[in-house]
Amino acid sequence: MVHARDRFRRRPALQAAFFMDENLQAVKLRLSPLSPIYWVQPIIFLLSRTRMTGEIIAQYEILEEIGRGGMGVVYKARDTKLDRFVALKFLPPYLTQDTTARERFIGEAKAAAAIEHNHICTIHDIAESEDGRTYIVMSYYSGVALNERIGDGPVPSEEAIRIGQQTASALAAAHSAGITHRDIKPGNLILTDDGDVKMVDFGLAK
Repeated sequence: MVHARDRFRRRPALQAAFFMDENLQAVKLRLSPLSPIYWVQPIIFLLSRTRMTGEIIAQYEILEEIGRGGMGVVYKARDTKLDRFVALKFLPPYLTQDTTARERFIGEAKAAAAIEHNHICTIHDIAESEDGRTYIVMSYYSGVALNERIGDGPVPSEEAIRIGQQTASALAAAHSAGITHRDIKPGNLILTDDGDVKMVDFGLAK
């Protein structure tokens, strides 16, 4: 991992490698590495906490932020029409005008929606707010990411085996549909309160 204070002293090739490691490849397609904006926008986005709590987007009331990464921020929301909780993933503001980033964001939704499986997140819709923010509507899962579970201490062998089996089953279903996730890691596996694995973030899928 490259520390923030070191980024501007690195050569462009290493700077690009850092952003690829953080899954921020789409930024390269829009801005030149020589431009200060290339570095400032994603850093501000990752460090900021945009307050959308209480906003109403279509029929969704945003309740709280539950996740953030280079290619989006995820909120827990209430579907006021169906009276249920959902998760809304928004494309970062600095990428809303980036055609390639938006196509990739839509591709993420289509990839996950093409697979019906108990251990893959369910996609309900993809839409755009009145002010032009693109977002994905997904099922909300109460639980923790696998990396958080690992951080709490050793995972018992029986639980580890169950997690591995469910993850393998999800991958097999994706591969049967002709889709390769390409970003399997603990942070993209949600462990629900019921002990089930839910695979998320198909942003790099092909």
